[in-house]
Amino acid sequence: MNQVKSIKNLGRRLEMMERVISDAAGGNLYARIPLDRTNFDRLTVVEIGINLIISDLETETSSMLNMAEQLMELSKEK
Repeated sequence: MNQVKSIKNLGRRLEMMERVISDAAGGNLYARIPLDRTNFDRLTVVEIGINLIISDLETETSSMLNMAEQLMELSKEK
């Protein structure tokens, strides 16, 4: 229980995580949780993980959209 008390701004950070996850689920794959680089704690690891997952989704989505555009161009050439 001590570890939970030592997390600074827990409520605000959880609200930010919820907002960013909701934004990403709604299609905003540019949403990221701002990180406090001066206060690294156990919750920071979760925040970094969420940002990495959203970043991976952004990269994969962009790649799929580019491939779809290329396929459309190729189908027009035929």
